[in-house]
Amino acid sequence: MLDYWLDLGNNADAGQFILGEPLNRRNRRHRLRLRTVAELFPEVIQGELDGDDLPSCSAAEALDRQEPLANPTLANHALALLARLFRYGTISCHGAFVGLSFLPGAQALRIDRKCWQRLRLNGKRKSGASA
Repeated sequence: MLDYWLDLGNNADAGQFILGEPLNRRNRRHRLRLRTVAELFPEVIQGELDGDDLPSCSAAEALDRQEPLANPTLANHALALLARLFRYGTISCHGAFVGLSFLPGAQALRIDRKCWQRLRLNGKRKSGASA
């Protein structure tokens, strides 16, 4: 049995969706295990680091501050990813970054260890620079 964690997050006009496989005893040695959002972007799951002072995307106040199609756009992209996985049994990307205010609107997150390492290094540089 495989466990997956699909994370969707957004701000006013951009967001991301990432499908990951939480680390466990069976998959810990699999080099292409899909990294979770917590592994790639630990700051995403730490609420105190948000710092944007915006209400949650489910709050009524967010309707005035958020692009109207941000949530459905991310949800549709995530559903398309799951549909490819279930239909074909394989995917080449396990998420993307989606922007509504710029084109092209999505940048795929490839299943690639080097890509994951670059993301972690960039995240450490950013968090170290702000400390």
